[in-house]
Amino acid sequence: MNWEAEVLFWIRDNLTCGFMDWLMSTVSLLCTADIIWFVLAAVLIYRKDTRKVGTILLLALIISIVICNGILKPTVERIRPYDEFGVSLIVPASSEFSFPSGHTTGVTVVTAVLLKHFRKWGYLISIFAVMVMFSRMYLFMHYPTDILGGIAVGIVSVILAHIIMSYLERRKESRIDGMQRI
Repeated sequence: MNWEAEVLFWIRDNLTCGFMDWLMSTVSLLCTADIIWFVLAAVLIYRKDTRKVGTILLLALIISIVICNGILKPTVERIRPYDEFGVSLIVPASSEFSFPSGHTTGVTVVTAVLLKHFRKWGYLISIFAVMVMFSRMYLFMHYPTDILGGIAVGIVSVILAHIIMSYLERRKESRIDGMQRI
């Protein structure tokens, strides 16, 4: 058995109990399909004083979904741990491949954006992010490297969103400057 499987089975053998089953299932469910993060982005976009941050968040979420679900999962085609080891699930099975973790990718995007723009909220969501990441291993949905891959995709997505937003702002400023000269 490889080290990743050993980690998952150690978690299952040493940390499983009724309360943890409920907590990990609930935490994982909150992040399914990134709906909660799109709602957060919409709320931020709605408010004028947070519109830029909301736009960056929305852009980063879209980029992360394209990279994670559109490119990496179908390319890598990694089997989920519960399928590989025949483990019974306490949550519904997924129809997607395992690498990278979409839950981790989404929560990493939100955490990175909030840490950059609203540090206090970023620290709070970081605690939730760690819980989400752990829940995916606890539930046998992902290997540890799926989690690490999700973190990497999330960070890259936020960096790309900031680059795109900076480019669009510079372009807008250039147009305004050009119009003022006329």
